[in-house]
Amino acid sequence: MPFALLPLKAGFWIWRAFCLIVAACLLRAARVNWKVVGLGLASPAAWYDFANGQNGTLTGTILLVALLSARRRPIMAGVCAGVLTIKPHLGLPIVIAAIRLRGWKLIGCASLIALGLAAVASILWGKEAWVWFFGTAQHDEWAWTAQSFKTAFPGAGTTTYFMARSFGFSDFEASIAQAVSAVLALALIWRLWKPGFMAELPCVIITVCLNVWVVPHGYMYDLVAFSTAMAFLMVGLTGWACFAAALLWLMAGYTGVIAIVATHMLLFPLCAAAGAYLAWHVRHEPALR
Repeated sequence: MPFALLPLKAGFWIWRAFCLIVAACLLRAARVNWKVVGLGLASPAAWYDFANGQNGTLTGTILLVALLSARRRPIMAGVCAGVLTIKPHLGLPIVIAAIRLRGWKLIGCASLIALGLAAVASILWGKEAWVWFFGTAQHDEWAWTAQSFKTAFPGAGTTTYFMARSFGFSDFEASIAQAVSAVLALALIWRLWKPGFMAELPCVIITVCLNVWVVPHGYMYDLVAFSTAMAFLMVGLTGWACFAAALLWLMAGYTGVIAIVATHMLLFPLCAAAGAYLAWHVRHEPALR
């Protein structure tokens, strides 16, 4: 909100600087290696987010830091989770992690932050803003999403819904496909976060990958968390595994172009599944433990 009060150019550049600085500070606070921080914030997904003035760098980092902190720093994870309620559909894995870890401090802190943000929004803009958001804004967004791909092809879309629509599924059929993929991915995430099931870092990386299958409304600028997860693998691995992670880190740089040329949006969910498989395959590597 404060940046919107500035002249357009100044507001844009200050907003971009704010997102990058906060993202870098959060990742470092979560003890993430500088190489990983640099790769994550210089990924094609981050550049796409930067150029379009979106919030993917910020929200993706918040998601990643919340998951990385869930076990050892529940208050920090709770603050991040509470702030992520600005885009709640991204944060479902945090809820699962908190429940599986019995992270009551995390849940309590997140709830307080979320209620605080809602209260501040209500004070600043009144109940009319909520009515507009849940009424007009939501309706217009889904109406745009549901229109024919011949009218507007969302080449930057990354969800199962968009993939299904690109293969001729109706809005209803694609919504069912999205729901099924989300339920299956969340079930796998539930398994991953069983205490003692696997080491923290590969668990977080796989969770971020599977979240691409969960999110019902996502675009390339929402892939910064995924790209940073692949950066962990690039830094920690060698040989073919490092090369595969690098190809997936580049995902936002080529999959959108391929989707537009091919008029089908298969690669985004497949790349996310490939990232999850790669992290699972190398989960016992010393660098990831």
